[in-house]
Amino acid sequence: MFEKFTKNGKREIPIASVSVLGRLALNQTSIVNFGIEEAKYATMFFDKEKNLIGIRFSNQKEKSSFKIQWRENSGLFLTVKNFFEAYSIDFSQTYFCDVTQDEKDKSFIIVDLKTRRERR
Repeated sequence: MFEKFTKNGKREIPIASVSVLGRLALNQTSIVNFGIEEAKYATMFFDKEKNLIGIRFSNQKEKSSFKIQWRENSGLFLTVKNFFEAYSIDFSQTYFCDVTQDEKDKSFIIVDLKTRRERR
């Protein structure tokens, strides 16, 4: 007797990707879990000692903010090649990292570059 295969679907954990195009993307799970569906801009930060990228989301454009680009039902991305270059963040190949939300400042998202996983 045949048994129907059912796909598990997308991973349901917050993930960021760094791409060779100089983009930083957050998956849809990150968007929903962290409540940033309405954000229009992002300001970037970097912690050199801990190798963490910080992103503060808002609806207010600042001089140094990046415009968020949305992908329907799959998340958002930021074109931040100059940010990667300024802090010598490798984007020579696409990889994935864990994402968390700051406990005190819910508009601040943290990408942990130490959790880097290569694309399969």
